[in-house]
Amino acid sequence: MSRFHLPTDEQIDAVVRPYGFQPSSEFCEKTRIYIGLLLKWNQRVALTSVTSISEILRVHFGESLFAISAADIAVGRLADVGSGAGFPGVPLATGLPRLEVNLIESNAKKAAFLSELVRALQLTNSRVHHGRAESMGGYERFDIVSARAVGEYQELLKWSEVHLKRGGKAILWLGVRQVEQLAGIHGWAWQSPLQVPNTKGRFILVGSVRGSF
Repeated sequence: MSRFHLPTDEQIDAVVRPYGFQPSSEFCEKTRIYIGLLLKWNQRVALTSVTSISEILRVHFGESLFAISAADIAVGRLADVGSGAGFPGVPLATGLPRLEVNLIESNAKKAAFLSELVRALQLTNSRVHHGRAESMGGYERFDIVSARAVGEYQELLKWSEVHLKRGGKAILWLGVRQVEQLAGIHGWAWQSPLQVPNTKGRFILVGSVRGSF
């Protein structure tokens, strides 16, 4: 993994601080392990099209960690739907050890990567669910549902209506057009979208089911 010239603590800190997150030395070490595994697996499994380490830190880690301040996350149960390469769920689990993170991924190879990642990072607050979100039992309830690269947002929100606890919230990473489309969805109350730092058209949108408070 060393052939990837993994970033120093100072380099990681410089990239993620603008997103409102102050990394510890432990977080930085786990981030290096994460990036090493991501690039290694990406040679045989399509996990990310972003291969520059500085861009991985900015686009994947920074944008994921921005949710902590944008959505006021600290504790609770989070369902990361369509987790893929683990963003945003794994950075959030690494940065918030009291957050219970459920990584939901239907692709078998990506789920295998997530399982190895959770073991390598020793994330005792995380578990991998291989399968579609719809296959999870109706008894499962979460404080937070996150999705960063899911196309069918209406289906995701229908699922969230069932699986979010009362007062729970959905956190979505969206472009301008998607924000406009979701603003009018019946049954949901949305906060004002927050622009992701260092982007022109990327936003975090946080919402709750109307009447759930």
